[in-house]
Amino acid sequence: MTDLAAIRAALERYGTMTDEVWTEFSRHLVSRKFEKDEHLTYRGRVENYLYFLVKGTARSYFLREGKEYTYDFFFPGSLFTAFTSFITRMPSQVGIQALDACTAFKIHHRFIYTLYDHYHSAERFGRIVAEQQFMNRSRKEMGILSMTAEQRYTELFERDPDLVSKISVKHLSTYLGIHPESLSRIRNKVSGRN
Repeated sequence: MTDLAAIRAALERYGTMTDEVWTEFSRHLVSRKFEKDEHLTYRGRVENYLYFLVKGTARSYFLREGKEYTYDFFFPGSLFTAFTSFITRMPSQVGIQALDACTAFKIHHRFIYTLYDHYHSAERFGRIVAEQQFMNRSRKEMGILSMTAEQRYTELFERDPDLVSKISVKHLSTYLGIHPESLSRIRNKVSGRN
């Protein structure tokens, strides 16, 4: 399957995209490679791109009192951006960083909104994507409030064990809200079960 076919298949998890909209959308996709630790999005800048990750792993993070906290991880097949900044056109409070060498396709904000203006089906599709992002975020917040760190790690591990095993203890521990030593114990326990 080509990268563009994979992108269309992933997007259509949200609903059917007409051929006409897909043709216009895909015309504006730009492939970009990012080195390990390179930023896709910088904190303090307005987010202009929607990304689709083809290869590698990335994370979003924020700073509080000079310390970095990982907000989310993105794996191949992920559609992501700094959504609040992308929608409001205000500077982003989060950064998005490649955790290893990544390949992503990106599309500029103006092309997305041009599609919305010209195609009702594109606007509807965008609404469905936004609703799904909101539900994902709500699920994550409920998980943080109701699940143990081990349960949250297990859920992440089950998504892609190979990639999760490559994420540093530093980033995972801030994502889970636990000390690195506790994460090491959890990793060993979960790895032993699989």
